[in-house]
Amino acid sequence: MDSLLSFHEELSDEEVKEQINGVFALLTGEGTAEERSAAGEARLKELLHRYPNSQALKFNAALSYDSFALFFPGAEEEKRLAWRSRKKKLMEELYRSGSGPYRQQCAMLLANLAILEGEPDRAESLLKELPEQCSDPTGIWVQLYLKQGKPLLLKKAMPSSTS
Repeated sequence: MDSLLSFHEELSDEEVKEQINGVFALLTGEGTAEERSAAGEARLKELLHRYPNSQALKFNAALSYDSFALFFPGAEEEKRLAWRSRKKKLMEELYRSGSGPYRQQCAMLLANLAILEGEPDRAESLLKELPEQCSDPTGIWVQLYLKQGKPLLLKKAMPSSTS
């Protein structure tokens, strides 16, 4: 039945790239800014509904919400907060899944969002969970310490993720 209806539970990396590029085409296409952003949002929602198990799609869709803010700098604050909320929801889903190639990246992005939202304890907790061999979170530690008013003696101040 799935084959007849061309249903696939998962998307290949190439298919994810094509789908996200299709969203960007809507964002930069014809129409008013409001029409283009609504079309892009609707397309992401439809893709996420159609492929709920695709971690790659969720991750790229979450990152796409940052692009909405870039493509539509005049968007109302309410709209910007909605985009950030959708990004955070997708990142949280991927992070809570506990596995997969996106968990560490989600932890760093969620830590960054926590700092922006005034939740330094959450940011610190997420950063401490990262293994030492993951991407370098130094920039996020700097933001956290600035927000907490701590000195920027990173070599001494940054806790080891294994402690």
